[in-house]
Amino acid sequence: MYRPLIIGPLAVEKATLFVALSIVLMLVLSACGGGSAQQEAKARKIPESSFDNDAKSIPAGKYTSDEFRPAMSLRLGKSWHNGPTPDTSYGTLLETSDNLTLSTFSESGPSFLEFLVIPKVYRIISSYEAEEGPAPEDMVSWLQNNPNLDAQKPDPVRIGAMHGMQFDAVASHVPQEYLSGGYHACGCTGSEPSLPLFQIMPGYREHTTYDLYKDEKVRFIVLDDVEGKTVTISVQAPETNFDEFWNKKAQEVLKTVEWKGKSG
Repeated sequence: MYRPLIIGPLAVEKATLFVALSIVLMLVLSACGGGSAQQEAKARKIPESSFDNDAKSIPAGKYTSDEFRPAMSLRLGKSWHNGPTPDTSYGTLLETSDNLTLSTFSESGPSFLEFLVIPKVYRIISSYEAEEGPAPEDMVSWLQNNPNLDAQKPDPVRIGAMHGMQFDAVASHVPQEYLSGGYHACGCTGSEPSLPLFQIMPGYREHTTYDLYKDEKVRFIVLDDVEGKTVTISVQAPETNFDEFWNKKAQEVLKTVEWKGKSG
């Protein structure tokens, strides 16, 4: 025989209370999760830095360029620093309208990831002297044909939504008497012979040069037209540490680059 289910007032009250508590708990969890997601998605400005800053680890997260143009965003993992790393002059993060330098330091030495809009380049004219000239229209050809570089064949690459060319290079000839004497992106002055390639951050203090030292390797990525500008990306590290820096640090940042107003 069918018998109707009779629920007393106390049972109804308990059930109502349980449902209400469940809804409140879901709302709290949703708010916490939503807040974390919003905080994670919100991009921050890259922290200001100078050559004289104390070492400060930059929190992992998404950042946007403040001064560098063309504007972009990127995501940084751990171990990037704002200012020199302990007991070294390296680990500097610098940003100007034409230069964004990220760097880390390991036992092998400093490693750099740089975004450059190059105003001028250098041509070696003697064992101790370099001549300054305007940046070429075809940066890939200029680097490929530089008599002081051993450059590999370029391959197509894409950074963000922009296509370009990528190739590795080492210095085939370092003028043994050339000391740039200017300030480098690392925050140090040139005290060893180096191969000067570009002028960067013109007018900053004396001058700032991009140099390649013996036993260093660089991966150049040249994007010809990012909002009308040629952007040269340099991944530079000691040869013994290059693969590790590329695989674990630089490549992971480059995968996250987004150019303002560009989509895939």
